[in-house]
Amino acid sequence: MLIAYLEDDEHQGELVKAWLQDAGFETDLFATSKDFVKGFLHRDYQLAILDWELPDVQGLGVLKWLRESQQATLPVLFLTGRDSN
Repeated sequence: MLIAYLEDDEHQGELVKAWLQDAGFETDLFATSKDFVKGFLHRDYQLAILDWELPDVQGLGVLKWLRESQQATLPVLFLTGRDSN
């Protein structure tokens, strides 16, 4: 399975990516929404993992883009350090 992971926290991103790869999943890590979108245009991902809080476009904005593109049925998970609404 090929996973696109969007996380701006470098340490957390590398840690989760390592866990996923150790479990046998090929994972591309992106630090910005812009890079994430560029990556999606070049590879066929089976899962997206998104951070909620990002410096450029929030995770919900990226989800909206995914749902409006040809990736409308792609499974998406949110990982976040948020502790409130």
